[in-house]
Amino acid sequence: MLDNQRPAVRNATLRRGRSQTNQLRDSDGDFPKNGNSIRYPGLRFRPFKLNRSGIAPLMPLDQVSSGVELSQPEQVSNNGPTAREQRKFPRGGRKPASRAVHCARVWSPLYVLSPSRRLTFSVEPDPHRMASPSPLVSVCVPTYNGEQYLRECLDSILAQTYENFELLLVDDCSSDSTRQISASYAAADSRVRLVPNQKNLGLVGNWNRCIELSRGEWIKFVFQDDTIAPTCLSRMLDAATPDDVFIACQRDFIFDPNTPDAIERWYRAHRALLKELYADDTRVSAERCQTLALECFGLNVFGEPTAVMMRRSVFDAIGLFNPAVVINCDFEMWARITIAYGAVFIPEDLAKFRVHGGSATANLHEHRKFRATVLDNLVILYLYVNDPRYEPVRQAAGRLSPPIDLAGVLDWECHDARWHAEWSNRPHDQHDPRLLAQWNDVVAAYPRIATSDVSHFLWRLRQRFFPRQAPILAPNARQVRV
Repeated sequence: MLDNQRPAVRNATLRRGRSQTNQLRDSDGDFPKNGNSIRYPGLRFRPFKLNRSGIAPLMPLDQVSSGVELSQPEQVSNNGPTAREQRKFPRGGRKPASRAVHCARVWSPLYVLSPSRRLTFSVEPDPHRMASPSPLVSVCVPTYNGEQYLRECLDSILAQTYENFELLLVDDCSSDSTRQISASYAAADSRVRLVPNQKNLGLVGNWNRCIELSRGEWIKFVFQDDTIAPTCLSRMLDAATPDDVFIACQRDFIFDPNTPDAIERWYRAHRALLKELYADDTRVSAERCQTLALECFGLNVFGEPTAVMMRRSVFDAIGLFNPAVVINCDFEMWARITIAYGAVFIPEDLAKFRVHGGSATANLHEHRKFRATVLDNLVILYLYVNDPRYEPVRQAAGRLSPPIDLAGVLDWECHDARWHAEWSNRPHDQHDPRLLAQWNDVVAAYPRIATSDVSHFLWRLRQRFFPRQAPILAPNARQVRV
């Protein structure tokens, strides 16, 4: 406002404002110290900014009425200064005027101030992060070449009875029509948001990208092949208390005709195991989750991400998915969360996980067994032993009978994984150089996993002449019985 005036007019306006403000001062040069004193406890930030041509308010004067709330003054006690005030402020025993009052003295022409009112700025909270009876849920769908089942997946999400959610689609550089399908849904529904990646981030990287872009208080993953029941979000939110951060539900399966029988039997057995684990109590304490992290090591005891919902704040506390764990990344994340916060399990089929020949899980059973069953578990075991976030697991290992020597198990598994990787690289009928490449990737991420040549030679020598079985992590471990 004052920046657009000539210098002489602007200076005159400022002098007139100071003169009007000085009329409110007493003989000591301060504002009156009685019941009519002015206080500004609601002023949270400086309402002015400096520029080269002078000082201007942060908001135009015609918008002051919409951003400022005027209310009755806060009365000040007339009982006189306390002893502490007399020592700290000898001059009259009163605290000097605050920064807000100083701004009111000097720059009163910029805002209409009255000695009988107080100035309070009403700052609107972020609606995306505000706790409320109906919190915003970010339903995250990481996509990559999923055109075949994507429409069925998105339709199941948009059919939710709980309506306060956003549908976040993060496409990882698909080469089919996945992005076009996603864009059509985003154009038709304001709750749908499409974010294409500039480069391919991979499975774990795309999951983490979804978390970073989410706006909700809760995060619910749904894979592009899967579907959720219409009451999925509402039932999960109803089961959550203010202290809960991890909600899981029972899930059913959609088996395509080309799914091998062995895989279908395994998933059926895994579903039965989860029902048995949580048959007595659906609220799982952190202590029990610590025991399950050992007894069911490497086994996902809560289901795939489609069957899980988490508070977004938990990722700020414990971090994102670990990119070094390629296949069992969900097991590692569930363990990291639940050993600290516990979990809630809903014994209802609120999600359906699709298993088909082209799914990542089916491809795992055919091509990446070494990475999933050996290297990923090796990385998780390394975290059990060395990561501060897994201190509860180390304490639980000492409480078991007999206690588990996690460091000894890790040392054995490191030698065994290296031996398998090097053996597969030799010329023979089962020659597969990919195993050694995967081993080198893990060692690059965690160099301490690599064993020295001398210690590895001695381990192989002992195994050749005095063979012994690998140490068992948990003798009483629950197994999926097919």
